[in-house]
Amino acid sequence: AQITSTLINNQSPRFLGGDNHATATKMAKPESDDSMLTMSGGVSAAILRAGGPAIILDAVKNIPVKLGDVVVTTAGALDARHIFHAITIGEDFLDFSDLPPEVEKQREVVAGATRRCLHLLETLSLSSIAFPAIGTGLAQFSPEKVAEEMANCIAMHINECASRIDIHLYLFDRFGSMQPLDYIRFFEEFAKKTQLPTTSPNRNKPSTKKHTETPAIKARRTIAEEVRLLEHERDQIERRLASFGDDTNPALESELRVRLVALQDHRIRLLANLKQTCGRPVCVFLSYSHKDEALRQALGAHLSVLERQGIICSWHDRRITAGSDWKEQIDEHLEEADVILLLLSADFMNSKYCYERELTRAIERHEAGEALAIPVILRPVAFDQSPLARLQALPRNAKPVTTWMDLDSAFVDITEGLRIAIQGFAPSFIWRRPPRADLK
Repeated sequence: AQITSTLINNQSPRFLGGDNHATATKMAKPESDDSMLTMSGGVSAAILRAGGPAIILDAVKNIPVKLGDVVVTTAGALDARHIFHAITIGEDFLDFSDLPPEVEKQREVVAGATRRCLHLLETLSLSSIAFPAIGTGLAQFSPEKVAEEMANCIAMHINECASRIDIHLYLFDRFGSMQPLDYIRFFEEFAKKTQLPTTSPNRNKPSTKKHTETPAIKARRTIAEEVRLLEHERDQIERRLASFGDDTNPALESELRVRLVALQDHRIRLLANLKQTCGRPVCVFLSYSHKDEALRQALGAHLSVLERQGIICSWHDRRITAGSDWKEQIDEHLEEADVILLLLSADFMNSKYCYERELTRAIERHEAGEALAIPVILRPVAFDQSPLARLQALPRNAKPVTTWMDLDSAFVDITEGLRIAIQGFAPSFIWRRPPRADLK
């Protein structure tokens, strides 16, 4: 078996088709749906838009269906054989919560749908399936519990299945605000349960390294979970209002409508915060010796690519204006930086202020998880004997910039290395604090 994974959003329509026609004709694409097969959720709606009305015209022939059923339909215009509609929302829209009985019901629905989809592969002579995280959309199931249950079912099926099957997992980012690392807990839970090699678009080789959630990832996940709970409560209130008849209690109805408005306002504020977690540039502080001014300027020209993309905003002491207290300015920006680039050379090490103040404070903030300190080796220096020796340096293999045959290639390597490092770190204060006006 081959298991791969992808994070998609509303801007990723191409994933809804197969990699090529030959493999797609052997593929099934499950999606979570309700008992009336309305295809109104995130993944199901995206499949309907891409596949066309033929899918829902085929689906409605089967309504109504029961919670836990799997309905097979055409894939319409999609480059696949079938759509598997896993029913995760029953006619009464069960009130799932974190209480043990409801959790067990979630597990039962997810496990049943996953098993039925896998058994249908053999029945329909299919060899490939692209699973979403079943029930984590409108049904509002817990992603971690879904990962655990799906992994158990898939691992069991693979062990019992004699033929080769390709399984692709994809997670749908409803609001376009998440990053692949935000979902690392889902994939780690999956890998732990299946004990099978997995591949990812962001890695060339499987990794056994355990990923630690950074503060920003935890913050985004917390916001997303709160939004999920608010939507759950909103749906319950709307269904209750819709069920009222002529004998409605006016006071109760008014109370529910007021609560509905409050929920919507709170949800909008949370979504705005969620967008901000990915929308603020990372503040980068450049620590260097003035004897390396030319190399710092050359690096700055390459980093401008990240600045124009809104990924970073950089600062160095040449931005200090006339009449300002230079030490106060440097200390202030050093304390507020998200990433500290230490541009190393013999002259940097020989500078009392660079070494004793900037380097020392950068290491302190790095160890406290407040900032990311990255050594950048400009010129040959005894890096292995420095306090920074345990940190991964740039350019690659800690090769000094001046020893590269082409300096631009070295600076491109540093720029790309910085981009990757930022994606993996992203400290929480990047989204809590607006960028400074003087960081440009």
